[in-house]
Amino acid sequence: MIETKLNNRHIGGWLVLLVTLLATPMALAAKGEEARGADKQISDYVGYDDGFYLNDETGNFSLKMNARMQAKYVLEAVDGNVDRDLETNFSIPAARIKFKGHVISKKVNYALQLDFGKGDALLKDFFADFAFVKNGFHLRVGQFVKPFSRQQITSSGKLEFTGRAMTDKAFGAGRDIGLMFHNNMEKSPTFEWALGVFNGTGEKPVYHGTADDEGNVKVKPSNVPATFHPMVVARIGANFGKLKGYSEADLEGGAPRLGLGISGIFDFESDNNDKGNIRGEFDYIFKSHGFSSTGGFYVKSVQDDDAFSDQAYDSLGVHAQLGYLIMDKIQPVFRYGVLNPEGRKNVTQEIFGGISVYFAKHNLKWQTEAGGKLYKDADDDSDDPSDIIVATQLQLGF
Repeated sequence: MIETKLNNRHIGGWLVLLVTLLATPMALAAKGEEARGADKQISDYVGYDDGFYLNDETGNFSLKMNARMQAKYVLEAVDGNVDRDLETNFSIPAARIKFKGHVISKKVNYALQLDFGKGDALLKDFFADFAFVKNGFHLRVGQFVKPFSRQQITSSGKLEFTGRAMTDKAFGAGRDIGLMFHNNMEKSPTFEWALGVFNGTGEKPVYHGTADDEGNVKVKPSNVPATFHPMVVARIGANFGKLKGYSEADLEGGAPRLGLGISGIFDFESDNNDKGNIRGEFDYIFKSHGFSSTGGFYVKSVQDDDAFSDQAYDSLGVHAQLGYLIMDKIQPVFRYGVLNPEGRKNVTQEIFGGISVYFAKHNLKWQTEAGGKLYKDADDDSDDPSDIIVATQLQLGF
């Protein structure tokens, strides 16, 4: 086994990049102040509006910077009804900085997001988005979230709980490198759609290493596969009312709003590993006068023979959650989920309740939840094992 450690030169390189990006807006803002006409204000060039922004005189170039930090504490009592192993820890699930804007034209957009929260620097997003028809026909190229499952598309900073339901890990798509045609679906238009092709390897790199006769080790990380899978992901949906369909709590308030979506993944077997699979899901979100409800139904099949068309049932899952915002600040939340995979434990259930306090909407919130998971093995008549989990998390973003 080859062990890898965080390279200080890599950290230094990221820090130089960040300092450069942060210093550039101040220099350009000063230049813009000198060049602006009498009818222009400094706020037209630089300021804060859901992020620090910088615009040039023509409006063809822009930069917005956001950052988010989550500090979390978890206590878990796992496995067994009597003798339990206690696991406790502090963690930083996210320590992210994001840059986005447009270049050359307002139809050429970009986004770069980095995460430093798990002990290493990780590229989350880096893509270009070309709006051939604004909010009608876009092409996105790079690394970004695949359009599968509302809870996966929704940013981890806009959730009602400290994390996603267990169905996300079982069926989730996550990020990947590829291209996608879409109609700016994250803005919840009346009709939303997306169709993309991806590597199928995900965002996290795999470390490949070699060692010579003298014991010198060379390690190279990469999330680019030797053989293209490919993975095809598609999504369609409908939204009613002025809905923010990818933000879970009803922080906007107002009349009833509803969003429905269907998405699918076709992970083709083209590298001779006989592991092709198909995943499908249906999801919804409903908001009305502070009340919110989200949920999804998932199903998965896996390749059962040499041909991709030979599919066999693998698993299904369901989750739903409810929340109600009191005085625009305090939100009791509840979640229930069921997962039925093939394997030793036939059914897993999760039940959680919690309280979220929104001091400044999602930019400053404190979330606490408690609950557990119950494992039911149909082939075992003994006591069903369960896990008890308590978590609390503070989020700060700007």
